Amino acid sequence: HVHVEIPQAIERRTVRKGRRASVALDATILQPEPVCALILDLSVGGVRIALEEAHTLSPGQSVICATTLLINERAWPMSLQAVVIARDPAPPEQRGLAFYRLQFTAVSDIELLALQAFMSTALADELDAFWRLVADPPPAWAARID
Repeated sequence: HVHVEIPQAIERRTVRKGRRASVALDATILQPEPVCALILDLSVGGVRIALEEAHTLSPGQSVICATTLLINERAWPMSLQAVVIARDPAPPEQRGLAFYRLQFTAVSDIELLALQAFMSTALADELDAFWRLVADPPPAWAARID
């Protein structure tokens, strides 16, 4: 026999509330010195970035993530306050790079709308590219499908 007791309080957290779009955006991380970064994925709540391994960030550190989003052929410069959540392990083929997750901390309504517009466009482009592959596969794929 096994007896299991249910705890009185159960902690529940939402890991990710929104969708993330895979992107490749140039960015600058101000910590306070500017450091070049690449945004790998983006959501309205935060980003995952890659930096040269020589530039380190610490969990809990406040930074500013500056980038430019292209929305309807218009450049939207963004400087978003963020906190470093964690450092992710680097894949073996990505030696010399460090990967970090940042959570935005103070996003204005205009910045939120700009992020949402960019995300919607990026996700629609991903789905469109997938649909084009399915609807009209390249000749090499067509031979394998039959």
